[in-house]
Amino acid sequence: MTKYGRSWIKKMILVFAMLFVFGYSPAVYAEEEPKQAPGQELMGEGQEEMSFEDMIGTMEKPEAEKKVIEENSDPAADEGVSTYTVIAFAAAAVLFMIAVLLMAIAGVKKKKSERLFFGFMTSAVSFTVIIAMTANILALGRYSLVMNKTFGKGKITVEQKEGSEGWDSEYNKKEYASADEAREAAMDLTQRVEAEGAVLMKNENSALPLAPDEKKITLLGVNSAHISAGAQGEGVNGQKGEMYSLQEGMEYAGFEVNPSTMELYESLFWSDDYKYETKLTNTTDESMAISKVYQYGHNSAGFSNDEPWIIGEVETDRYTSDIERTYKDYSGAAVVTLTRVGGEGSDLAMDMGVYKEYGGEEGKHYLELDTREQELIRYAKEHFSKVIVLINSSNAIELGDLNAKKTADNLGVDAILWIGGVGSTGTKAVGDILAGNVNPSGRTADIYPADFTADPTWNNFGSGKYTNIDETNSPDGYAYSVEYEEGIYIGYRYYETAEAEAQAGNYDSYSYEDAVVYPFGYGLSYTSFEMEYADTPAYTDGKFHFDVQVTNTGDMAGRQVVELYAEAPYTYGGIEKSKVVLAGFGKTEILEPGESGTVSIEVSRDDLASYDYQNEKCYVLDEGTYKFYLSENSHSWASISEEDSGKYFEYELEKIVYNTDDTKRESDEIAAVNQLDDVTNYHFVDYKDSNADNGYAHNMTREDFKGSFPTALTEADLVAGEDVIEGINYDAASDDQGDEMPATGVDNGLMLANVRGLDYDDPLWDDLMDQLTVSDLHGLCAYGHFETAEITSIAAPYTSDIDSPNGFVNFFKPNLVSNGYTTEVVLASTWNVELAREQGECIGEEGLQNEITGWYGPGLNTHRSAFGGRNFEYFSEDGVLAGKIVAAECSGAQSKGLMVYAKHYAVNDQEENRNSTLCTWVNEQAAREIYLKPFELYAKETVAEVEYLDENGTRQTAKMQGIGGVMTAYNMIGAVWAGACEGMDHVILRDEWGLDGGAITDAIGASYTYANADQAIRYGSDLLLAYDLQMEDTESAAAVQALREAAHHILYAKANSNAMNGLTTGTVIHYGTAPWKTVLFVCDALALLIAVSGIAMMVKAKQRKIEVVTE
Repeated sequence: MTKYGRSWIKKMILVFAMLFVFGYSPAVYAEEEPKQAPGQELMGEGQEEMSFEDMIGTMEKPEAEKKVIEENSDPAADEGVSTYTVIAFAAAAVLFMIAVLLMAIAGVKKKKSERLFFGFMTSAVSFTVIIAMTANILALGRYSLVMNKTFGKGKITVEQKEGSEGWDSEYNKKEYASADEAREAAMDLTQRVEAEGAVLMKNENSALPLAPDEKKITLLGVNSAHISAGAQGEGVNGQKGEMYSLQEGMEYAGFEVNPSTMELYESLFWSDDYKYETKLTNTTDESMAISKVYQYGHNSAGFSNDEPWIIGEVETDRYTSDIERTYKDYSGAAVVTLTRVGGEGSDLAMDMGVYKEYGGEEGKHYLELDTREQELIRYAKEHFSKVIVLINSSNAIELGDLNAKKTADNLGVDAILWIGGVGSTGTKAVGDILAGNVNPSGRTADIYPADFTADPTWNNFGSGKYTNIDETNSPDGYAYSVEYEEGIYIGYRYYETAEAEAQAGNYDSYSYEDAVVYPFGYGLSYTSFEMEYADTPAYTDGKFHFDVQVTNTGDMAGRQVVELYAEAPYTYGGIEKSKVVLAGFGKTEILEPGESGTVSIEVSRDDLASYDYQNEKCYVLDEGTYKFYLSENSHSWASISEEDSGKYFEYELEKIVYNTDDTKRESDEIAAVNQLDDVTNYHFVDYKDSNADNGYAHNMTREDFKGSFPTALTEADLVAGEDVIEGINYDAASDDQGDEMPATGVDNGLMLANVRGLDYDDPLWDDLMDQLTVSDLHGLCAYGHFETAEITSIAAPYTSDIDSPNGFVNFFKPNLVSNGYTTEVVLASTWNVELAREQGECIGEEGLQNEITGWYGPGLNTHRSAFGGRNFEYFSEDGVLAGKIVAAECSGAQSKGLMVYAKHYAVNDQEENRNSTLCTWVNEQAAREIYLKPFELYAKETVAEVEYLDENGTRQTAKMQGIGGVMTAYNMIGAVWAGACEGMDHVILRDEWGLDGGAITDAIGASYTYANADQAIRYGSDLLLAYDLQMEDTESAAAVQALREAAHHILYAKANSNAMNGLTTGTVIHYGTAPWKTVLFVCDALALLIAVSGIAMMVKAKQRKIEVVTE
């Protein structure tokens, strides 16, 4: 054989060796995913390594004692032929065709040139082998979880012990016969949420509801054609279901809509004929560097601050004379839609001048009307006698000009209706409100200031980059800072307190009338109500009881929101306190004209305490007079006389310092004391301190609002100290290794069903956890990419988890059937906890119908600033409103067995640089009273009734609190990653509040170098939302103990979830080969056949040549 022939044969042998070593490793083809870190054995002490088949064998019972009662596929595999599957098969077919084509060409070239023949044939064989090898390495290794999610796991076989055949183990039963029916019910619910959540902000001269002779209307504003239903300007993308347009919603309510303007908008909205060209700076790929963005309609606002913020209203000169001639036939009213959108990954623009080439205006921000919108309002007023404005935004907008009393020479309009993000069917409710079929009863969930640039958060929203951090002292090579200098004074807490200080003569530059357009909790109705305390409020056993009588004094049926605000005694120089805070609320049923109803509100004395992070370092109830105002909004206190016993109540309380377990707040498991002294508290100083704004943040104080007003980051602030550099650099090697290895691999004969319905601290849980090997623990905690892994040895099934607070999205589930709900702020604006619970039940039902167990939602961060990119995902600026609504929603979801991961814990209130080592500086008072408050109420007040079977198969019910979980945040708390901040994640969340469900990280991966897996599991998170991260240390006692605790949290939530349907004590489960693996094996066989055939052809050709030469 020639030297050339021997060379290519050697190459082929080497390629095949690599293929078999990397592609056909026995560990890769094991039915369980590999659970160990590179170079580490994850077996417990005294445990021998066993194969998957051996492990299943140890679980087998004699045939007489078992019965296979169910076999079905994993949810992801049970969706029929998905889009992903079609694409995968098409790709595989194309690759094989390329290989065959190369071989065919080689055959043709054989007659012309030996070198060409061997060249093409070698290419064909090499191409086939390399593709096969790559597919095996990736699909069966790093991306095996993704493959399972996309194409489905193997079939699960469930075996029950003999005698349990008649047991009813469907713990969470479906309410509807199909997913489509469940979606229809959810769509009906969404319409009701919008009906109660829409806020009537202005109604000059009773412009609304529109009269019967005003039912022919004209919709103005380009976004009338494509109203924003949810996130990133979308409709209801990701859900299989209908989305009612605004026109359809109006027609549903009996209106006739002018088609001429809608035709104009359809021709312009997101039209390829009208685009701006923009160069993105966040990519090095030249083919992706140039992007096209549409000139008309709201932009998508997604994932990159490089994408320009565009309002995109249509110029008024596009309304031709032909269009204007139609106005006389549709003159009932001009209904103008003003839209703003938000999205994950970017905050709203605070300077539109940056986007000047895309229509942005110097000196304006995204949340005020731009020139085209102002021109549209003037145009509408010129052509229509009645102008109604719809605010299609989940972020507050500056509305002072529109709210002005309507005159010919200003922008004042007749009526303003805030509608937020309307979800799938919310436009039908909007139509009903305009028609008078529904009486609006929503109240604002945020305050609406007149000038956002005068807000305390304006100077400190966004972040600055540390100037002395680079790749030499940071995992990412950079870090950013944001300082919450305003402390507790965000939203209405600042504006109401500022007014109180102005009235006291301490803030002479402030005017509430000029500063605020709409208070927090504000909203109008088509009718009128009177409210008063039905009886004198009572105080017993540490709780205040208020019964409020509400009477409909108008001429239209409607609902009324009852708001109760509390004022605590304040001393200058003492603990910072807002003038008033929301203490409780309720909502009536529909009251007919003249009808009365009673709303009862209970307020705990402990909830009136303020957090003193500087002196007592705990909650403190100051001695003095506590005042309660029966209110219609946050500003009602200013008009309520202390002589009005129907709306005012006061009570004297003695001082309590809640710093020991004997004096702790009743709702806490242990006393709440400082946990952030070395994390963030040290970073704050008095505003008069010489270090203020010289590397340290200063505290805003009610004692001197003007002098202590927050300032922007200085150059000194952006020089990171050693504390910051040390904090962002986690060193696993320096961690305590522990001295007591927990038990692993013990045979106690328990299954997960044995602990369903039991408390987290029940001793039986310890026995169950002792059974798990280190491999079990690590496999469960390290691989949480939209799932939780199965542990077959304890019959803990795999779960499919899914994202989105506003309704499930179809990540890995292309055939998902679910509803798109309103944005969370609309739900909050209902002020109706019963309705929130119904929404949770709908979401839980959709989980059952789509075989989903985990829900990455709802969002519980705070509307610190109106410019927050994901404010649509979050409820409110107020933690009590948000917390009460979300506790009800999650109670409903958990009643259907849904595992909840409320997000993003914590202080993840902006998108800019959130996953770029963003050091978030907040003092512990603001953290606890503002940013942790909704999470606290969620943890403490979310309750589920969990059904389970005892050893005899008798159904029992346990009322359980704390089985929910959280998703931790990307940002840092101070300089410590939020996903691994021990004081916040362990002590506050677990020990104080009693939340025992799993804590999952936000989506991380190997590229998130600051997000260390070991640090997460040891100090904060239980489950990594990743598929390519593993712990470095799985051998030390400390690491194994941390894994055990983390797995306990995950399994506690799973044991009480819908994943347990069909499983009882004594259950045995195992999973077969995933269908995609079978397909991969077939493809491997074909690749092997092609490769062997090609090599055989080349060998044969070479032998013939040798024979010819010999002859």
